[in-house]
Amino acid sequence: MNPETGAVTVNLNEKDNIFECAPLHVALLYRRIDALQALLDAGASVNKCCEGLFPIHVAVHMGAYSAFREFCKQAVELLLARTAEVSEPSNTPHCTVLHPPLTLAASLSTHIPRQATYQVDDCNQTALHMAAERGLVDVATLLITAAAAVAPPGEEPTDGSTINGTKILLGMKDKNGNTPLHAYAQGQYLTGEMVRIYISHHLELY
Repeated sequence: MNPETGAVTVNLNEKDNIFECAPLHVALLYRRIDALQALLDAGASVNKCCEGLFPIHVAVHMGAYSAFREFCKQAVELLLARTAEVSEPSNTPHCTVLHPPLTLAASLSTHIPRQATYQVDDCNQTALHMAAERGLVDVATLLITAAAAVAPPGEEPTDGSTINGTKILLGMKDKNGNTPLHAYAQGQYLTGEMVRIYISHHLELY
């Protein structure tokens, strides 16, 4: 409560004591699009980690379940509309054998402002790597389109021109040299659509 005004203040980003999840993560995990919208409208941060995952990663993870794919797409659209504040790296690992650690280009520090498209979890996975592996073509398209509209951190032009971040996003490699296209090839949803997305953006394939 504010001692001067008597108004009750609420911390929209307060984390729980078990998984250190903020209300935004909980709304995603329980597939509450209404709560997600309300929290974002009220100013909840899109840049808090829950077990090493940013909200954008949690949203994409929900798309692993076919019944939740429409929710996943809606949630990603809402999150991409918000600009991330300063990243807060987490020390809580979440990698498994099926999801090897991914690393971002050295120039993209985890301590500078970042639009959600370029956020990486504590295993350095981007949401695009996760979407590609899960065969979430619609979500991958959203992420790629967002990258075209927002320059990667550290790459913002100073002369008023614009930079298309699509090629940089699609070219991000993991510790083993894997791009999102490699993550797609390692997944279980090999329909060829992800390859067509790459081609449609005029990128060189390896």
